[in-house]
Amino acid sequence: DRSFEVDGHSEFFQPPHSVSPLPQGLHAGLYVVGACGLLSFLATLSLLSFVAYRFCTWRDHYKTFIGYNQYILLFLCQGTAFLVSFFWISKDAILAPTSACQAQGFLLHLGDVASAFFVLAIALHTYYTAVMSRRVPYRIFGAMVIMVWLIVIFLTVVGLAIHQETYFVRAGAWCWISSDYEPERLGLHYFWLFLSEFGLIVLYVVTFFQLRKKTRSMFSEDRLAGISVTNQKS
Repeated sequence: DRSFEVDGHSEFFQPPHSVSPLPQGLHAGLYVVGACGLLSFLATLSLLSFVAYRFCTWRDHYKTFIGYNQYILLFLCQGTAFLVSFFWISKDAILAPTSACQAQGFLLHLGDVASAFFVLAIALHTYYTAVMSRRVPYRIFGAMVIMVWLIVIFLTVVGLAIHQETYFVRAGAWCWISSDYEPERLGLHYFWLFLSEFGLIVLYVVTFFQLRKKTRSMFSEDRLAGISVTNQKS
């Protein structure tokens, strides 16, 4: 029911899906969220600029093309989404349905799920290269990155496509999936974050013990080789 009136306009959702004016605590908190988002955005922009520069001038710094360094492609930042907090401060409100609310909800959901998937991808990549001593062919690696992005985008847009403008509304200090759609929150967001976190813990624990086993084996072989050389000399 769009009967929440702000500045003479009554097309906005009622509380809690919209709020105006902002409560004092929320108003102050948004400055912190916005500042952190701005720092994150600037840091990521600086990193992207540096990486782009290195891509363009790689011959001056490296012997091989750095595009083959697969870890360069595995990072993401959500700073852009939290920059919208400054817009809510200027409006003294968080309003839905609006394009700003839709954009913030979309970016937050995309960033959360993408971060979870790519952190898990880094763990898998580390296990494959460090423990198994293998390297993923570059074309396969690129195809896997594209596949992950397609999955992330699907998980972000499917709920929006079904519920449209009622999907992303005010959820606390920002816009995200409406509390009316708890199954979507669980199935399209939380499940994948929990799965990624669990997989991450398992992979790094296994990687730690496998690398420790390999290290002990190498030291043992070196020790036996040293003893054999000593015996031959004597």
